Amino acid sequence: ALFILAPIYLIAVSAFTPRDDAFVYPKSVVPDAVSIDTILFFLNASGVIDAFWRSVWVAIITLALSLAIGAPAGYAIARYAFRGRQTYRLMILSTRAFPIVILAIPLAVTYRGWGIDDTIIGVALMHTALALPFTVLITSSVFVSVPRELEEAAQTLGCNPIQAFLRVSMPLALPGLAAAAIFTWV
Repeated sequence: ALFILAPIYLIAVSAFTPRDDAFVYPKSVVPDAVSIDTILFFLNASGVIDAFWRSVWVAIITLALSLAIGAPAGYAIARYAFRGRQTYRLMILSTRAFPIVILAIPLAVTYRGWGIDDTIIGVALMHTALALPFTVLITSSVFVSVPRELEEAAQTLGCNPIQAFLRVSMPLALPGLAAAAIFTWV
């Protein structure tokens, strides 16, 4: 835990240290004075707030697309037996085997052709492509853990398949879908 928390603590200490103390060496672990000057300087820098909001929009779009595409795909992998299911799972994982650098030039050419280079939607699509394999695999394992018999029982009691999914499987799968959403957000 210290390996993770120590750098975060040191960044926080540096952020709330007066600007004059930023170049003092050796740094103290406990600051002598607390100031928000460094934070204000950062926030007032050109483009920081705009970049923050663009990042938030990219994250929201990526999250929505990943769950909208990944959850049904994960459900299909978990519930339906079809030819090539294991190959499909392997192909989903193999998309992560390629380094991003190999994909950069073809994607840049495609993005320029589509006119979405240097746009929020272009960045969100790229992040969705990177997060989607994990979203599909996480959601498929979540739906595997929800017993199929519960959906079948709901259907014998008058629900159609969609109602059975929404009333039975979805509430039981929500914690796993939240975990997939958190992973996608990060």
